Parts: sequence; structure tokens; C-alpha cells
Amino acid sequence: MLGPADQIRIRVVAWDASKLAFAQFDELGGDYTIGSDGTMMMPLVGSIRAASQTEAALAAAVSSAVQQHTGLSQPPSTAVSILKYRPVYVLGDVMRPGSYDFRPGLTALQAVALAGGLYRLNGEEGGDLIAAIRTSGTYREAGLTRARMQLRAARLQAEQEGQDTFPRPEGLSSPGGEAALAAMFEQEKILFASRGETLANALTELAASRKLLETEIAARQEKLDGLNRQIDLVRTSVGTLDTLLKRGLSRSQSLVLAQQTLIDLEARALDNETGIFKAQQQISELNRNKDDLISTRRLEVLRELQATEAEIERLMNREVVSRRILRESGAGALLAGEAPGSKPVSIIRYQILRGDGSEPSPQPAGRATALQPLDVLEVILEDPLVAPAGIEGG
Repeated sequence: MLGPADQIRIRVVAWDASKLAFAQFDELGGDYTIGSDGTMMMPLVGSIRAASQTEAALAAAVSSAVQQHTGLSQPPSTAVSILKYRPVYVLGDVMRPGSYDFRPGLTALQAVALAGGLYRLNGEEGGDLIAAIRTSGTYREAGLTRARMQLRAARLQAEQEGQDTFPRPEGLSSPGGEAALAAMFEQEKILFASRGETLANALTELAASRKLLETEIAARQEKLDGLNRQIDLVRTSVGTLDTLLKRGLSRSQSLVLAQQTLIDLEARALDNETGIFKAQQQISELNRNKDDLISTRRLEVLRELQATEAEIERLMNREVVSRRILRESGAGALLAGEAPGSKPVSIIRYQILRGDGSEPSPQPAGRATALQPLDVLEVILEDPLVAPAGIEGG
């Protein structure tokens, strides 16, 4: 199928009965490039849809359009040929990444050949001893940092899950050996215990404050209950004295004293009710502080964990690149602790990004996979120690 950016050549001829010969339409014939909208513009005819058409279908469409616009009794004969296809793109571990002209039957391996073959170091890049020493240092540093980050990730995961212990992950490796791993693990254990203790102390302090407030509420409630009983008694007494005073059986001074006592008791009861309300508000604030402390801590741990996992991936990629460079140099292989002559065969993985109008997703491919115009071929040269199982390559 034709598509945008394809370059095509069109020739249009018609039978001239008066001359008993074919007449060529030079104004219509020529070279055209299909536009980004999938159409091409022809003189006299105008816009014609070319994308998603075969050469024969486009030729028929041109013939029909020419007949309609020129008044010919019969459609002319049209020939369409492709001058230049849309390109394919080659990326990854090749010598010259970039775009290359497509041709029918082009395979992934042939596209790699067009891109200069697989990437390989020359003597200037990786053959001298100084470059090998630098690369070896980078490789060792990345390995040590990666192991530290993996221990940190395990510690953060334990914190995120609220575990009481921090076990050492299995299968860890480090250029520094077991001694370096043990030292790093001990540091992370100390940090794990310290952070856990800090959080526990903060929660304990909040719990103690809450306990004090609850004790205060209980004491005030008990006092309030006693005051309410006294208020009921005094209020009854006030009523009795008021009745006796009206009958002339009591003095007004006794009634006044009773009323003052009632007012004092009610004021004290109100103070205790206010104190209970304030203490309850403080407990609610402490509960919010506890929830905020826990949620903030979890969010911080989650962010640290995500950043650590991203750093681990970056460091592992750096290790893979450094190993590859070291294997290209005999000196580098010795510095990396690998015996000469044990250079492993790298694994080549191919994947294709092929757009279909939606978001393209990588498709696994092999060396004999046929490409299509606008395909993006990515060539990945992987270390056999980290290559995924079951990949198709060569």
C-alpha cells in the first residue's frame, strides 16, 4: 500500500483514433510525492487520494479522474511506478543509526547491514589501558552503588509494609564481595532501627498525651457528676426556702445564701464542661496528628523507594555498558576479573515499532523478519548474564 512521503511516477496515455496512435498527456505525467494527508495534486484533475492504495488502484483512480475532467469517451491508460519508498529507521547498537531507504523484501538483518553492522569499539575508544582502567572503575563503582541501592530498596520496602525486622535480600552481588555487602547491610539495619525508633517515639509521645487528656476528662467528668448532684440538692433547697419565705416562715437572707451557692455550683459545673470539651478537642487534634504522621511517613518512604528503584535500573544499565566495553579489551577483561579467552557471545535482540494509527508498541522480531515502510527497527546487544529468557535473536 502506498503512503505519505512515497515518491511515485505517473504516465498517462490515450488512443488518438484520428492519428491511429497513442497520445501522451505530458501535463499530467511526472513525478509526485504523496503528501502527509495521503493525497497528491495533479494538474487539471486536482486532489486524488493515494495513501492506502495499491499502484494499480491508484492508476485506475487517475484514469477515471482524467476521463471525467477531460471529456474523453474512454478512460486513458495510466501507469504508476514507485520511485522511492518511505524510509525505515534503525536504532540501537548499530554503527550508524538513522533512516534508510526501504525496498521490498528488506529484512531486519539487511537493515542492520545498511546501518554499518553491529556497534563495535575501535582501538581508540576501548583498546588502550587508560580507557580500560577508567571503565573498570566505572563498572566497580556502579556495582557497589547498585548493591547499596538494592539494600536500601529492601529496607524501604520493609518500612512501607510496617515490618518489625529487615531481612537481607537473597542473591545480592557486589564487586566488593561479601565483606562489602555485610558492611552495607549493617548500615541499613542501623538506619532501619533508628527510623523505626524515631517513629515509635513520636507515636508513644502522642499516645501519652492522649492518655493524660483522657485521665483529665475522667476526673472532670467525675467532678461534674458530683457538682450536678449538689446543684440538684441546692436547687431543691432554694425552692423550699422560697416557699417558706412567702409564708413568712423563713428569712430572706437564707434564701439569698442558697441562691449564691447555686450560682457558684453552676459556674463550677460550666468550667468543668468547658474543660472536658477542650480536652476532647485536643484528643481529636492528637488523632489527626497521628494519622498525618503515619501517612506522611508512608508517602516519604514510597517516594524514596521509587527513586531508589529508578536509580537501581540506571546503575544496572551502566554496569551492562561497562561490561560490554571491558570485554572488547583484553586489559579491560583482566581488570574486570574475567579470564582471557572466555569472552561470551553477545545476544542480539530485535524489536520493531510499527505505527498503525495508535500508540505503537514494540514487537519482537528476528533477523529474517520483513520490514515495512516507516518501521523503526531497534537492535539491542545484550549481556548474556542479564538477557531475558526466550528472546528471539542471533
